[in-house]
Amino acid sequence: MGYSGAAATSAGLALLGGGSIAAGGFGMIGGTVLLTAALTFGTSVVFDFAVGKALVVYDYANFSTQSKTMTNLPLPINSNGSDAYEVAMKVLKDIDKDQPLSTNQNQGIVSKAKQGLSQSTQGTITSVEKSRDASMLALLNFVGNDYAQAKKFASMAYGFANDGQIRAPLPAFILAASSLYDESPDFKRVMADFSYSIRTEPDNPITPLMFAIFLDRVMYRFNDGYLTSKSLWEIYDVSKSLPYDERQAIVQVGLVTRYFVRTKLEQQKIISLTQSDNKLIKESPKTLRTVKDALGEYKSLISATTIAIDEQAKKLDSRLKANISMFEKMKGNGIKDWETQWRGKLIEMQSLWTSYNAGVSGLEAEVRELERYQASLADKDVPATVTTPEVSNVSQWMSYIAALAGLVFAGMLIFRFRRVK
Repeated sequence: MGYSGAAATSAGLALLGGGSIAAGGFGMIGGTVLLTAALTFGTSVVFDFAVGKALVVYDYANFSTQSKTMTNLPLPINSNGSDAYEVAMKVLKDIDKDQPLSTNQNQGIVSKAKQGLSQSTQGTITSVEKSRDASMLALLNFVGNDYAQAKKFASMAYGFANDGQIRAPLPAFILAASSLYDESPDFKRVMADFSYSIRTEPDNPITPLMFAIFLDRVMYRFNDGYLTSKSLWEIYDVSKSLPYDERQAIVQVGLVTRYFVRTKLEQQKIISLTQSDNKLIKESPKTLRTVKDALGEYKSLISATTIAIDEQAKKLDSRLKANISMFEKMKGNGIKDWETQWRGKLIEMQSLWTSYNAGVSGLEAEVRELERYQASLADKDVPATVTTPEVSNVSQWMSYIAALAGLVFAGMLIFRFRRVK
């Protein structure tokens, strides 16, 4: 989309390539643009299925560790604020920008910056200054992989911002992203905070980066089954509120490629489980439920993907086919390079979607075959005389009833004989 080097990484762009879709290979030839870290969340899940795990349980420690390789927020540039804020900014100048923030050296500097700043929110400074300090603490904890503290300070910053009657897009964003680390987050509230952070500053230049950061965490929560394809559609809906510019192109192309990544993983889940040589996996009812759910997700993702591609294509076609006057072109309102590139990516993705859609019948056949296989095992386990005990029990009860009826009848005869006598 016109980015290169570090700028491409910051915008969250990468390429996914290689492999056969039909054979269940991981890659996809076609130069489809993919947001950075799209694969950090899920490749191990596929291999876990292959070696015998049919369920991935949520684990905060693992999520936090994986997050070190995910897209992250940049450190702030503005150094104006409370005394503690300005001191923290001076400390952060020692950050080695040539190294990731996750290195021990940089994390030590981040921790040092947090120490003096953590007391400032309790002082007599204004609500606006308190909000800025708490926002900084939220940010430093977020880049330091302490998401509970990031969420705590983001919530504080949001409250101080309301007291000071100012906007709080950064605290809202950190609150949304940090909440995804809860074992059972309120996703409706998460989306409300995320939507606010995007809609409040529609011209924010790092909007693509914010989407990339948020999506990395959302995609990870697919692993334990907490979020589904519907979650992606809610995020896609937020992207529609962005102004029509290059950032919208990056975000919406990136979102569609996330659909493809999830589709690929659901495909591999089905293939890995249905073709597994592990008898415990192949004969487990949980496996059958898992592949049926995966097939349902695959179909939902295919459906949502074509809607998103069609929406973007219609929007672009109306723009690219417009009869733009020479005067408008001179003003810089002609067709932009990024619009042409966007249309090219949509053509590639439409072709890719066709391949995935054609694979539905094959996956359905795999699931049906596993269902037949497990049904045949169930039939073999049923004894030929399975109804005998039931018949025997009925006969036994009938004998008891007949004997009891005989006793009652005999008693009545004795009683009547005595009365006559």
